[in-house]
Amino acid sequence: MECILVNGPFANAVKVMDVDGNERKPDEWGAFPVWSVIDRCIILCANRRYSEAEILYKEIKSSLSANMLFKRNVLSLGVFIYCKMKRAADASQLLDELQKIQEEEDHHLVDRTARSIAADPLTILARVESKGVELLP
Repeated sequence: MECILVNGPFANAVKVMDVDGNERKPDEWGAFPVWSVIDRCIILCANRRYSEAEILYKEIKSSLSANMLFKRNVLSLGVFIYCKMKRAADASQLLDELQKIQEEEDHHLVDRTARSIAADPLTILARVESKGVELLP
């Protein structure tokens, strides 16, 4: 079974493909919302079925590789699974990926904040007024 991300106008879904690469028909499970597939993986973990959860996790990760919305959640799920399976090297690798994503987001946030403060006319006006400079003679 293979999962493929489908971006529809209303929601993201994961199409479930059979071994031959054909999409399963709706009566054969059809397309699942991404969160329901992630929830299924969490349920497998709750039932301590970590090897099955790992298989589903890998399918989810490969199908959502370009989707940043779910990437952090899926990586966190992988860290949990690998920790429970006592695979520290794999968990550490995912933690490094998570840290890299967080650093990139922090860097972009700092850049956006710095630009927006510099370009904000009200902030500039407040600075000028605080220094006691009159704008009009």
